[in-house]
Amino acid sequence: MNLKNVSKKAMFSSFLVLTFLGMGLTSTEKVNAEESSGFFNTRTGVGIPTELQEEYLEQVPDSVASITRSASAKFTPRLTAPATNNAYYYSRANAYYPDYLMPNCTAYAWGRAYEILGSIPNLSRGDAFQWWGYNAGKYASGQTPRVGAIVCWGSPEGLGKGHVAVVEEMNGDTLTLSESSWGGFLFRTRQINKNNMGAGFQGYIYLGDFSNKSNTLGDWVTEKTWSEMNIGIWDYYTIPHTLRWQYYDLDKKEWYEIQRGVSNWTSLVVSKGTYWVKVDVLDQNNNMIETKTMGTDGATNSIINAANVTREANGEYLLGAASNNPYMSYVAKLYNYQTGQWFTQFNSQWARFMPKQGVKYRVQFEIYGWNRRLDFQGYDFVG
Repeated sequence: MNLKNVSKKAMFSSFLVLTFLGMGLTSTEKVNAEESSGFFNTRTGVGIPTELQEEYLEQVPDSVASITRSASAKFTPRLTAPATNNAYYYSRANAYYPDYLMPNCTAYAWGRAYEILGSIPNLSRGDAFQWWGYNAGKYASGQTPRVGAIVCWGSPEGLGKGHVAVVEEMNGDTLTLSESSWGGFLFRTRQINKNNMGAGFQGYIYLGDFSNKSNTLGDWVTEKTWSEMNIGIWDYYTIPHTLRWQYYDLDKKEWYEIQRGVSNWTSLVVSKGTYWVKVDVLDQNNNMIETKTMGTDGATNSIINAANVTREANGEYLLGAASNNPYMSYVAKLYNYQTGQWFTQFNSQWARFMPKQGVKYRVQFEIYGWNRRLDFQGYDFVG
């Protein structure tokens, strides 16, 4: 049965439709008005359904990328074309040898990364539009330009194949990029404003840290997955130190320590809300040397984007919700205003409920990613 049939049936009775969902009903849970007492403070579901776990895990990096100081402290910008005897670009050392060598943006950027690092880069060997997604869990990435970073564009750049280039110099808002183009120019440099990177811009892949800073914290780097928010910070300290990570819940007005150690990455796994994330640099005697704080809502971009509360001809209510993330696990909780209790919970995307006549209820839809509640919405209805 699909919702089109349900809506036709409901035309002959009173009904409430908050948002119409044009999708099939795969499974529902059903309950009558014999209500049990109890308040559901925690979720009783089992997380991502077994049949979706493999697909879901493909969305989440196996490990969080590390922001580390490059072994090469000195960065030399490339402003002229590499010679044809340069092995980074014109030999089997290049992943695109021999069929897709320059002129080709990917062959050039891959060779340039090898040249910068002095070791084989862990970058995509496919089309340019695949580089950004392939990098998940490998090198740190973000939206702030850095010297030596790979710039990634998806479609419509490169006739739909994307484009990659390398940041060679920075002067205020102006970036100097080096690049090549498949079927076009062999090599060139060009200048671009960092605030206008053009259509298809995805971000920067940071091959390393080529700054001359020392004994200070740098900028934040954030990475959001479907289920959590990974937060990193550039750590330029060379003296012995420890990083203490904390977050502050503005609603509860309480601090919580996340971790303490040498890692300059942490993961924030909290419900939707308002938070501060703080990292402290501690010396060997646990005295604070420096501290930095950033604000976040703690939520990822997984949301409930549609909900359905429909009364059918027999008096039953069809309850359902949908998310922009296809790998979510769903919960629907029911509250009885007359008794003042949450009395039942469905661990499914769809459910049917037969209410008592004249009683006011509230249904709260919730979505979970790996046992973390990411979003919720509530609606009232009367039996």
